[in-house]
Amino acid sequence: IKLFEAINWELTEQRHSGSNPDYGIPTPTLVSPPKGQKNGGNTKIGGIAPSNLEIALLKQYPFDSAVQRMTVVAKKKGAQYYTVFVKGAPEKVASFCRPETIPAEFSNLLQYYTKQGFRVIGASAKSLKHGMKWSEVDELTRSQLEEGSDFLGLIIMQNLLKKETYGAIAELHGADIVTLMVTGDNIQTAISVARDCELVKPDQTIIRVVAEDSN
Repeated sequence: IKLFEAINWELTEQRHSGSNPDYGIPTPTLVSPPKGQKNGGNTKIGGIAPSNLEIALLKQYPFDSAVQRMTVVAKKKGAQYYTVFVKGAPEKVASFCRPETIPAEFSNLLQYYTKQGFRVIGASAKSLKHGMKWSEVDELTRSQLEEGSDFLGLIIMQNLLKKETYGAIAELHGADIVTLMVTGDNIQTAISVARDCELVKPDQTIIRVVAEDSN
């Protein structure tokens, strides 16, 4: 929602409205630029989009920490094909993208931003075969939808700590109460945030332990 507010786009949910004549199937979610925007006008952050642009989100795999990503199947109004969009942990997203679409500096950039405490999300897209019917698309597995995607880039976000955090952590430490961080973020991001609020002291050694499923 925050991202939509930032770019000034509109998100409309219509889960029980029946078949949409513009798409020939139900369209539970529609996204579009502001209705009053002139053709080719600028969005809030400087992007350009035609005022008649509309994209239907037809199928969604919500974010799941177990698979570290979220996937949607969408279709632009008037298009003859469906598009799959994926966002999630950069390493996970890159793992099913075509190698030639992943920049050579991918790993270095990811490490650079996560070490500074930024939240980093990877994004990819895949255009499905032209002319595919929705019934055919709907039968594809998640892996079939995602495999062979084009890597789009990294989304960099910053969540600043609340000013109350510093005092709360200091008070807990002063009372000799053990403090722990539980997060799904990149480990470098977590370490940076932990050092910033002094959950982890500058002179403390951090040991990374990786658990593997034996099954």
